[in-house]
Order: sequence, then C-alpha cells, then structure tokens
Amino acid sequence: MSALLSLSFLVCLSACTPPPASPPASPPASPPPRPSGAGAQAARAAPVNAAKWSGAWTLRLLAEPQDGGSAALSAALGQPVQAWQGGRPPTRPGEAAILWLGAEFPAAGLLQRIQGQGPGEVIAILAAPGAAWREEIGAALPWQGVSVVDPRQSLALWADPSGASGALLGLTAAFVLAEHYRAPFTPQPGPWPPVAAVWLGPPQPLSTDLPIRAEQARRGGPEIEAAAAALVTDADPAVRLGLSVSVRQQPILLRLADDPEPMIRARAADRLDDLPKLRALLSDPSSLVRVVAAHRLLQAGDAPGLAIAARSPDAYVRWKAAAGLTDARLLAGLLADPDIDVRRAAALQAGTLATLPPELERALISGAADSNSFVRRWCMEGLARAQTPAAQAALRAGLTDSTLLVAAAAAKSLSAQGTYVATAPFVPQGPPADDAGRDQRAQSADATVRKDLCKFLADRADSLRWLEPLSRDPDSEVRKSAVEAMGWRAAEEPAFQAALLAAVADPDPDVRITALDGLRRAGAGQAGQAQTLLPLLAHADAEIRLRAAEALAAVPAPPPELRALSADPDERIRAAVVRAFPDALDPADPSLLVRWTAALPSLPPEEQYRIRGILAREDDLLHERFSWNRPEDRPAAYRSLRPPVIREYGHPDRG
Repeated sequence: MSALLSLSFLVCLSACTPPPASPPASPPASPPPRPSGAGAQAARAAPVNAAKWSGAWTLRLLAEPQDGGSAALSAALGQPVQAWQGGRPPTRPGEAAILWLGAEFPAAGLLQRIQGQGPGEVIAILAAPGAAWREEIGAALPWQGVSVVDPRQSLALWADPSGASGALLGLTAAFVLAEHYRAPFTPQPGPWPPVAAVWLGPPQPLSTDLPIRAEQARRGGPEIEAAAAALVTDADPAVRLGLSVSVRQQPILLRLADDPEPMIRARAADRLDDLPKLRALLSDPSSLVRVVAAHRLLQAGDAPGLAIAARSPDAYVRWKAAAGLTDARLLAGLLADPDIDVRRAAALQAGTLATLPPELERALISGAADSNSFVRRWCMEGLARAQTPAAQAALRAGLTDSTLLVAAAAAKSLSAQGTYVATAPFVPQGPPADDAGRDQRAQSADATVRKDLCKFLADRADSLRWLEPLSRDPDSEVRKSAVEAMGWRAAEEPAFQAALLAAVADPDPDVRITALDGLRRAGAGQAGQAQTLLPLLAHADAEIRLRAAEALAAVPAPPPELRALSADPDERIRAAVVRAFPDALDPADPSLLVRWTAALPSLPPEEQYRIRGILAREDDLLHERFSWNRPEDRPAAYRSLRPPVIREYGHPDRG
C-alpha cells in the first residue's frame, strides 16, 4: 500500500534563482485530473533494493542541462551541481546520486542509459513540465532500480503546482531529499504560496488566517507547544487537526482523543500513552480510530487491549491483535479467521512465542496446507521450533510447494532446527515482453509469479483474457491482485465490471473489498449490482459496509436505500452517502471529511488543493496503519522514494 510522503518544507535559498514575485495570472479552472494510476501503483512495488546503510548519507547532485531549478536544489542542500555525462551515475556505499531531469529525455533512451546497479542509490527528480512524460518515466524508472521524486506532485499537497518556478520546484525536491536522507538545510523567506510559506520560510507569529494557522499548528515548535492549551479548543477543526499531529504533551493529546472530529481522535490515539483510553477507543464510532487505537495497543504490547481487539467484528482490528497476542488460545482461534491477513498475522506471531502449545502447533500445521500461499508461508515459519513428527511432516511437505517463497520458508525452519536444505531463490520479474510471456506467467505453478503478473496487466485493454481466469485462481492473493488490476479498466470496459461483480461473492474478505473498490472506481452500474451490494450495507465489518456504500454511491442512479446510512457512526460511510445525496448532509456533522466531500466541487482551485493536501496527509496515516503492523513489515520497495499519492481519502489496501 501505500507508503507515502507526508511533507514539511524547510529550505535554503542562498544562491537560488528567485521565483516570480507574483502568481500566474490565470490559474487553472480546477486541479488536474488524477491519472489512472495503474502504472504508478505497479511502480510503487518495483523491487528496488534500498541501500543497506545506517550512517550519514553523502548526496551528489547531477544535472543536464543545469538551470534555475538545479541551482535552487544545490543551494538548499549545500552541494555543488556536476554535469551529468550520461549513463547510470556510479555510487559508493552511503552515497545517493541525485539526477535533476529538467528536460524531457526520450523515455526509451533514458531508461537504457540509466540501467545498471551499484552499492549506493540513484534518485531521478522529474522536473520537466510534461505530465504524460513524468507519468511514463515515473512508472518505468523504479524497475531500473531508480527512486523517483516529482516535485510538482509533492507541491500539490499545498498549492496549484502548474505555475511553479524552477526555483520552487528545486526547493520542493530538496526538502523531499533532505527529509529522506536527513540532510541539513535552512529555511529562507520568499514570495511562496501562502500555505507553502509556512514550511518554506522561517517561523512566523501565530497567524489569525485559518489555513496558515492550521499549517503552523501542524508544523509545531516551541510557540505551538506554548499555545497548545488554547489551540486545543480552537473553533476550527483543521487547526486542532494540525495540533494533534505535532503536540508533544500527553494531557493535550488525551483531550484531543475526545475531539468530535475522528481524524483528530485518530492522530491523538496514534501518539497516546494512556492504555485505558486506548482500550476505550476500540469501541469508537470511527473505524479509523479503532484501527489506530489497536495499532497503538500493539506497539505497547498491551495484552488486555489486544484481547479485546481480537474479538472485534472489524478484520483490520483483529489483524492488529493477531500481530501481538501472546494468548495461545486466542491466537489459535485467529489462525482459523475468515480473513486471510488475520490468519497470516497470527501465524507470524505464533512463531515468536517462547513456547508453542499443542493447540497452536495444530493450528499452524493446518495452516501449512492453506489455499493461500502467504498463510502457508508464515505457518511454515511459525513451525520453526516445533519438532514433533506432525510438524516435521508439514515442513518436509512444504519443501515441494510450487510457490518458491513457501518452499523457502519451510527450508528456513528446517535449517533453524539443524537440517540444512537448499532451495531456489525467488527473483521478482519485470514486465513480460509479449503475450507469450504473459501466457507463461499466467500458467505458472508459482502463485507469486501469477500474482505479480496482474500488476503488469492493469493498464491493458486486452488484459481480461488473463485476468478473468486469475480472478478465479485457487490462491486468494492471486485473485485479489487480478481483481485490483481489473478495477483500473472497469470504467471503460463493461466486461471488467461484470467480473468485479462476480468477485464480490469471493470467500476472502480482502478480495471482496478489492472488488467493491473497483466497482466504486468504475462508477457504472451492472445488472443485479444493487441486489448484490445492498445486503452488504448491514455487514458487521465496517470496511465491507463502507466499500459497498461507496460502490453504490458511485453509480449514476444510487439506490434510495443508501440514504439511510447518512446517520451511520462511521464518517467514511457518511461521506459516501453525501457524495450520492448532497442534501443528506447534516451541516453540523463533526467530520471534516463529510463536510468537505459536499463542499469541495464548489470551492476555488487553490482551496481544493489545500483540502486535498490535508486529506492526502491524513490518508498517509490511514494507509500506514491499515497496511503494516511493524516498520519491518513494510517491503523495501515501499521505503524507496516515490512521489506522494494524492487520491481520494480512505481506501486502504493491506500490504
């Protein structure tokens, strides 16, 4: 999912080319349309190996040609710019080569020139103005082992980036790099867009202007800490939301955990130390708050709180509990959970326990034959310390698993017991070259190969011939990936919509959620869609209820039964209803998301950018907490630099 940048700006402008003194005369009528995202989604999972380096980084800047943007980048990072001589910049351990691309190099030629590898990292800054070129290159470079920074996309978290000067783009890129590599720089005054100036310039006295005050609260610092007792009761929830991100004082966070606005409660819960309060938040009306509270209890290792979470109707909350439980009985129960991710988290956690009680060992042995390859893999690892004949038989059987990652996990467990077994490593592959390659991967015995193929089919109009059979694959990880890929084409292709509707009945809740999200993006009703989805509006799991509501809200004529959810306790569900029935909005609704959903289309472009930026940063928190339980669970590819994802708020996708 998504691992995403939440940017603050601190920049040095000495020797920078100055930006224009006034904004462009004719701002766009509305923000630019979001791209399909299929290629970018695949690129976010490209097998880029982030350099294994724990010391201070050395940054080296290269550009061809050099311009005002590269000069701003140089000044902000305090590094000279060298001429790029072509080819992949060589790197040493602990060195990051930063390549400023201010011109639109032909895509094929650039990709060929930049191939290779090294012990450091290579980062391309896509500074050329062409949106189509940046999208194409940004989706392709990660497969060459190159990280990507798109300063316009980062700047769009605050303001319209279309008229940004080269200097502003250089400074934006400089902060992204400085934050990632913890490089020093100094903020400088400049005629920046008002909200961005909070981050670009030196600290200013607390403003009376709402958007600026909200950003100042989010930025934090001694002045905000001193004013926290007053800001916690600020009349505008955007200011309180900013405060909940930055304030360090536990008594203030405890007050914010009772705020009417759910995003504020979630931010406060994410940093709260009060265990009784966190346990109480497991019953919060907002599913976001419930998941964040469960995550915090997981971090704290709070056994009573995790026991409560293990009995939640929400799979996401049970998934958090499974990752930290030490109660063997509860863990064994979660190994039989209907949700795949709950089962695999329970298997992984079982392998960390000091002892493996018989009931838990039996559950792991049963899971070692699960139809889902990820569950089998983690059950194999969980059996590492089980030396009973039944466990040994399960591990030996795992050695012949057709999915290499499962076989490797079985071999790893046997090796830990003193029986070394060699297995072939799994090597992720890039896009297949032709239909024959696609056919070969679709028929592979390895579920991981079949799963990975799906992401390369998401932007192809002819992909149904592979995706529809894969959406019925025995392995639900493959089915989920196929369904997600079909969702990118469903708006244009009725056959894709029909396949998504069939997948709503899948036994794996994750596949069902993915199918519902694809129907939401399609926004076109299928025959029988309402009859299929309406019963899900009463589902016990909030995430399934939400996705069904959003899919129904997106069709041209939403069913009137959807309106009844305008009073649902969960703010994301209310926002879906308001999108379909604007007159159902309660003006006193405490949720910014719900009110902004109704108001956004009628707001000026700059205000739309500001609101989308706030929601994108809150979406970052949601995706982090809904995607990974521990920092080490986050795949290496998601730790690489990528442009921020600016999308509709609140559609997480685990892992």
